Formats: sequence, structure tokens, C-alpha cells
Amino acid sequence: MEKIQLCKETEAETFMNLGMLYNEEEDFDYAIENLNKSLEIYRELENGEAEAFVLDLIGDTYLSTRETHTALKYYNDAYKAYTSIRSSLKADMLEKIREVEDIQDAMDSAKSEKDKYEEDDFPSEISAEEDYSPDFVEIGNKIDNVIKLLESARAYEIYIKAKDPMEELQEIFNTSRDIGDMKGEAISLLIMGDVSLKNEKTSAALKYFDNAYKIFDMLGDEKGEAISLVLIGTVDFVLGDMAKVSSNFRKAIELFKKLNDKSAETVTMDLLSSLNKS
Repeated sequence: MEKIQLCKETEAETFMNLGMLYNEEEDFDYAIENLNKSLEIYRELENGEAEAFVLDLIGDTYLSTRETHTALKYYNDAYKAYTSIRSSLKADMLEKIREVEDIQDAMDSAKSEKDKYEEDDFPSEISAEEDYSPDFVEIGNKIDNVIKLLESARAYEIYIKAKDPMEELQEIFNTSRDIGDMKGEAISLLIMGDVSLKNEKTSAALKYFDNAYKIFDMLGDEKGEAISLVLIGTVDFVLGDMAKVSSNFRKAIELFKKLNDKSAETVTMDLLSSLNKS
């Protein structure tokens, strides 16, 4: 019996590793298939911790395909599994659920606006009221949702909560530069720009976003470029340069369309819609 259980554990681990490999290769159907096989075996073995881990992996796979509702279902199941075995990992799982819920909320709220902003109908000129007074907190929250479109950016969020976030982020930027991690540099700049804008330092924010765009451009990272353009366009709106707002948002949407990134389109249009209504 012990040998049989060992064989099953090996089989479950093999399916799990295959699922992770297929996920890395973006072969998501095979990833899900193998992860589900692993999940079934771990449940049969009543291995709660492994079950929770695989549920988390399945959620990550669905998130990669932008099926956020399905991803949340598996994340919630993983949270329940971690809770049932009193694992300390339940706190990390709950934080992930809240982050994905924020993204989903932004996507859902923007869905009704999407049809208004098809490429042919995109406003060539955007205007703001002469007595416009920006709500930097609200704008900052919207920008957070845009930055979260870069999955690797989520690892940096912990530094925003630091006592001196700019000092922490500058250190991360310097480390990224020292090790040649250009994408890490760009993401650090985006978040430093985000923090600066929330503190009403618009000129500094614009500089950070511009520098992030230049790095993404050098890397050929079109999604990073598009996100940078959205943030630059947002600062342009605060500064009242409406011609640049329209130009930067249009370029960003065109890039998202090219990448077939529907979720990024909707989050961007939600931001633009909220700016127009403010």
C-alpha cells in the first residue's frame, strides 16, 4: 500500500510539473488538462496542501488566458483548501484574490463603455472643464489597475506600502540596473511615477513614465509601451494638454488591439471614461 501511494504521489507531481511546463510554453489547454489530473490524484490522496497549490496553479493558468472569473473560482477554492489545513499561505492567497478582484471590477465597470471607443470612433480630441480639479487619489487608483496589467509588476506592490516607498523603489531600480534587468528598471519607474502622481508631483511622474516607455521601446515590449502611453496620457490630462491625451491613448489602444489584449483595452477605456467624467 505504501508503494502504491508513493507511485501515485510521483504521478501527481509529474502531471503538475507537466502542467507548469505547458503553462510556460503558453499551451494552456494541455496545462489545464495535466493540472486537473494532478489535482484529482492529490484529492484522492487527501493531500490538502498539494491540492491547494495545484488549485492556485490552475487559477494562474486561467488568469494567463484572461478568464478572470474562472481564475477567481480556483483561487477561492485554493484559499478554502489552505484554510482547512490551517496553512499560513492562506493570507497570501487572500491577497492574490483581492488583487484579481480589483482587476475584474475594473474590467466589468468598463465593459459597458467599450463599444463607445472602437477604433473608428475614438475621440480625436478630448476636452476638460476649465475649472477641472484633479482627484489624485481616484486617478491613482485607476492607474494601479493599469499597472497591474503587467503581471510581473505585482511583485513590486509590497514596496508601495513601505514607510518610504520612493527610497525602496529607487533601490529596486538601482539593483535592476546593476544586474541588467531592463524590464525591472521599467516597472520600477512606472511605480515611482504612480507614487509621484498620487503625491501630486506631476512633472516627476511624467518623467518616470517617459523613461519607462523608452526602456520598454528598447526591449520591444509592446504591452509595456502601451501601458506607459496610458500613464503618460493620464498625466497629460492632469496638465491640460488634451491633444497629447488623445494621441497617447489612441496609440495605446492600437497596441492593445494589435496584441489582442481585450482586458487591457477595457481597463484603459475605463480610465479614459473616468477622466472625461471628472
